[in-house]
Order: sequence, then C-alpha cells, then structure tokens
Amino acid sequence: DMPSDMCSMSMLFTWQYKNTCIITSKWHIRTKLQMLVSCILIFFSSYFYEYFKMKFSQYKLRKNINGDYEDNKNNSARKYESLIYGFQVFYSFMLMLVFMTYNGWLMASMTLGAIAGYYKYSGTTTSLASSLACH
Repeated sequence: DMPSDMCSMSMLFTWQYKNTCIITSKWHIRTKLQMLVSCILIFFSSYFYEYFKMKFSQYKLRKNINGDYEDNKNNSARKYESLIYGFQVFYSFMLMLVFMTYNGWLMASMTLGAIAGYYKYSGTTTSLASSLACH
C-alpha cells in the first residue's frame, strides 16, 4: 500500500468510493468494481439479516404454539436460544458499522437489501423478532 492509499474515515455523508474501508482495513475499496462487489455483498448481508430474523421469529412462535415456551426451563434450549439471539445482535451491530461509513452507496445497498428482505419474509410470521435492530 502506498501512503496515499489509506482508509479514509468520513464523518460526513459521501458518495466517494476510493479508500473506503468496511469494518476493517482488509476490506479496502480502491476501485469502482470493488465498490460494486461490496454493495452487492452488503445488499445480501442486509437481505439475509431479514431472513434470519424471520427464522428466529418462527422458531420462537413454534415453541410458543407447541407449549414449549412455558417449559423453556430446559437449560440447553435456553442456551441455544440465547446464542441465536446473541448472533442476531452481533449481526445487526456489524451492519450498523457498515452504515456508519456514511458512504451513500453502502447505505443505499443496505437499505435496499433490508427492504427486499422485509418484503420477501415479513408476511411469513405474525410477530416481530425481538432484537437490537441497528439497521
């Protein structure tokens, strides 16, 4: 890497693609093609977050309908559900960090992915998954 080829941190909204880093300096965008590929990856990350929320909501709903929720004193079942919830929170925080690049392309990709995912999966459950949704 050349000295001028460093990650830039913007505290203001921007549409620039050069020297944008996503979450880590290893994900360093230098070209338009890299930005396009990154936008596609971010779109699908956001889209699949909606899928994951739907699956977790279905799991909890199924346990509730089967009466397993009251019997959820089972320690291994509670650990499993807690791990899934922790993963969901971690996932949402990672998406939040992408949004905090203040890059318009990445923000739009994430928003469009969330819209597409919500459209695809929102009608499959009647309850919203509890989460710290940060995107």
